[in-house]
Amino acid sequence: MTLTTRSALLIAPPLNVIIPGSGSPDRLRAGVGVGYTSHLGLLHIRGRRADTWAQQVYSVPVGKVGSVVAVTDGLLARLRQDELALLSPQVHTSLERWQAVSSDTLLTLTDVTHGRGFLVLAGARTAEVLAKVCGLNFSDAAFPNLYAAQTLLAKVRALVLRADAAQLPLYHLIVDRSLTAYVWDVLLDAAQEFDGMKLTTDQLTMLGVGADL
Repeated sequence: MTLTTRSALLIAPPLNVIIPGSGSPDRLRAGVGVGYTSHLGLLHIRGRRADTWAQQVYSVPVGKVGSVVAVTDGLLARLRQDELALLSPQVHTSLERWQAVSSDTLLTLTDVTHGRGFLVLAGARTAEVLAKVCGLNFSDAAFPNLYAAQTLLAKVRALVLRADAAQLPLYHLIVDRSLTAYVWDVLLDAAQEFDGMKLTTDQLTMLGVGADL
């Protein structure tokens, strides 16, 4: 039996932009940018055989805990042995895909999109910015590309998922929706000494995380 649920809708306050955006993608190659990716969604997948069904849905192995794989619908992260998270711009399509394959197994599919806020941090100085607001080690050896971890970010529970783009480090930061504006401000404040900026629409598109992709 597959159980499908949806989180409650929470409305986040408007984001307080305190650092102006820049139209030049080159600034990211020396600095860092913070963006808001409101078009993304998150699907939690729980069950003892979640990894087996994921391989049937996407025809790719899931890997060990912490690993992230690019799949048809987006980015699939293994959070625990029995728990996956799918970051996707098309969660409804993803739900249908999973339901079609896993209808005869015990699996819980939860669309938590409406309870989450989706931020992105990208640029050459991302590890230095994250080190100021999070206790994890963000060196390439400890937190490589295509890796994910649940942690505290600015004292807020967060899912941090790295998926580099345009030859730049890029982190998706997923937090409680009601705390998104707070985390946004903390990140921008931490980024100021590293030539921080708000990511423009053009920059988000260049990085492959724009809403029009």
